Amino acid sequence: MRDGAYLRLLTEVEKLKKQMSANSTKLPLNIECFMNEIDVHGTMQRPEMEQMCAGLLQRIEATMKKLLADSKLALEDIHSVEIVGGGSRVPSIKLLIEQIFGKTASTTLNQDEAVSRGAALQCAILSPAVRVREFACSDVQAFPVLISWEDSTQRNEMKVFEQYHTAPFSRLLTVHRREPLTINVHYEPNSVPYPDPFIGSFHIKDIKPNANGDPQEVKIKVRINQNGIVLVSSATMVEKRESEEPVTPPATAANGDQPPTPNSPQGEDAPKTGEPMDIQEGSDDEQARNEQDSKSDADNSGGGGGSWTQRVSRWFTSSDKKKKVTTKNIDLTIEGKTHGFVSTELTNYHELEMKMIANDRQEKERVDAKNALEEFVYEVRGKIQEDGELSAYIEQDDASKICLQLEDTENWLYEDGENCEKAVYKDRLAGLRQQVDPIKGRADEYQGHEQAFTELGRTVQLTFKAVEQYRAKDPKYDHLTETEILNISEAAQKAQKWYEEARSKLVAVKKTQDPPVKVADIRHENQTLSTCMNSVLNRPKPKPPTPPADTAKDGAPQANANGDQAKEQDQQQTDAAPKDLEDKMDVE
Repeated sequence: MRDGAYLRLLTEVEKLKKQMSANSTKLPLNIECFMNEIDVHGTMQRPEMEQMCAGLLQRIEATMKKLLADSKLALEDIHSVEIVGGGSRVPSIKLLIEQIFGKTASTTLNQDEAVSRGAALQCAILSPAVRVREFACSDVQAFPVLISWEDSTQRNEMKVFEQYHTAPFSRLLTVHRREPLTINVHYEPNSVPYPDPFIGSFHIKDIKPNANGDPQEVKIKVRINQNGIVLVSSATMVEKRESEEPVTPPATAANGDQPPTPNSPQGEDAPKTGEPMDIQEGSDDEQARNEQDSKSDADNSGGGGGSWTQRVSRWFTSSDKKKKVTTKNIDLTIEGKTHGFVSTELTNYHELEMKMIANDRQEKERVDAKNALEEFVYEVRGKIQEDGELSAYIEQDDASKICLQLEDTENWLYEDGENCEKAVYKDRLAGLRQQVDPIKGRADEYQGHEQAFTELGRTVQLTFKAVEQYRAKDPKYDHLTETEILNISEAAQKAQKWYEEARSKLVAVKKTQDPPVKVADIRHENQTLSTCMNSVLNRPKPKPPTPPADTAKDGAPQANANGDQAKEQDQQQTDAAPKDLEDKMDVE
């Protein structure tokens, strides 16, 4: 009884609160049969409710002021303030937002659309196939994150992520260890509104000393993923091995640098000992590039690169051998535990989920196979019965036998075959298809004969028509020879004879028997005749002869011809000059 009264009270109060958001006048509150058949009536105004909620409004105001201070933004940097949710539409909250941020609160975004719009933006960011204008959504880690670990002497602790740090983000921590390591990840004390700041404990296995018993270098990646979850995502042990190889000691360094002196910058930048852990940071892409660079430096340690100590040893050594350091990265096993769940349990749950997905897939395939068998039964029975599509292509006795098998299959499906395996349904379907598919193939042959014969007859008529046009001296075929026309005429006569014989064979055969002439045979004959005809009739006419190069279109000599003619006339005059001279001498 009390639960029902409490529920009715909450419903009426919620209704009154929504009405106050739009009206500042006195509003009624009515609850019929509130408790013990007693009706409750009352009135309330917005100022009364704001006075009752003064403590909550003060907390909201303090929260918004803290957000503005933590964001380190000036009021001029804020373009707009968007609020989402029913409680945020309260007029007093809107007034607080306007007073603190100096902007009128915008309510254009519907609460139901907020999640879908955010998901669409996230998909656009992650998917390279989506083409949108350049934009970015920056997410942050709300609370500072610390990690702690213990060694043989003391407990170490350090902060890996500050408050409001960008997410997703990764930090690469380097530690030197001889034995497995346990890293505890937790929020900074008194920074979260939850009494337990514990995030997770990650035990890194398989760490062991090197051959000399010295500690190994272990790189641990602590990551905030895109969902804001903090975890130790990977751990790698860098195993270094030294080997000697003969080399001629150079006068200077390989890269042309001089050996560093104790006061040189390289000497000052030499790595210091005693640092328990180094930190590298960056986004996921930057982190991958840093790791690749570190691998390249390690691989090239025998050349011009390498650590400061290696460079000094190469420059100052007097032996005829140098040490080459090779590195090998070994992935370590991480066993995580977060609030009672260890990584092995999560792995088992994941495997269980995969098994359930596989079972669902198998069940779907089994049901699909059963439905396919049932659909085949109904489809074929309707087609082979009297007046069906296949009734003319099967003997009545054979149709009756198949109908009995279909009926037995239908009864089996609803009795013993209700929960059989997928293979059983497929075998049943294959057995029925083996009897029905020949009937369907026979029907397709008879139904396709008419169209195939029509196409062959049309090709024969086109060939004979082309021959008649050639005989009638059609200019279109005047470039063809008599032999070519005789060849296509004989091919058309041969195809026509085959056409008539095939027609006569089909007339004497019942449709319940396999046809002696297949559709493929008719189309092959048509294709053969078409190829022969097109190879002759589609041959292009030869091009007309090209006019001589020394004659223009109007019959006048061309420019070069004029030049040759002038040279020829000069030569004739030169040859004729001595003869004229002789004539003159005779006259004298």
